[in-house]
Amino acid sequence: MLEFFDSVARSIGASGGPIGGIFVVLWYLLVFVFLIFMYIPFLVIGWIVSYIWPILIPAALVVLIMKWETIAYWYFWAFYPHPARHMVQEALNTRSVLDGPALAAVLGELPPGSSVFRKVRLEQGEVLVEKMQAMSLRLVEEQERRAAQVFERGAQAEYERAAVIETREAIALAALALERAKAAWQTSEAIRRRRSA
Repeated sequence: MLEFFDSVARSIGASGGPIGGIFVVLWYLLVFVFLIFMYIPFLVIGWIVSYIWPILIPAALVVLIMKWETIAYWYFWAFYPHPARHMVQEALNTRSVLDGPALAAVLGELPPGSSVFRKVRLEQGEVLVEKMQAMSLRLVEEQERRAAQVFERGAQAEYERAAVIETREAIALAALALERAKAAWQTSEAIRRRRSA
């Protein structure tokens, strides 16, 4: 490969005099940069692959064997969702009430097989229960807010009804007072007519 670069440098140098010499220097710089940044890393990578690869494979197998529970945990968590997840998610999305006995049966059931799978299933169940408790708390808070609003509206309606009743009573009392005043006036007019007559 280096013979190719030398032959190119000779052809450049032979054709150009002093300017050709500058081109030869630039050409060798280019070749040097190529060797440093392109060719040598490939040699190093080849050396790593040929000498270190046989060490890396057993090391990776040892790590996999030592961390098999972590890998199995991640695998079961990612690819085996809890059977009650769909039911809980639907209830969360629609804000509806869950079927308690069915949910308890699904949450209480442990799968056969690996202890890691059972552990994952229990933790998935705990996450679902936490989500349901949070939803339940939000629903209770909303119901309390609605009840307070209804109570406030009811109290406002009672106040308005009392105000209407008080207004009616006041009007009735005013009408009664007007009737009494009218009767007193008519009586006083009648007495005055009798005296003047």
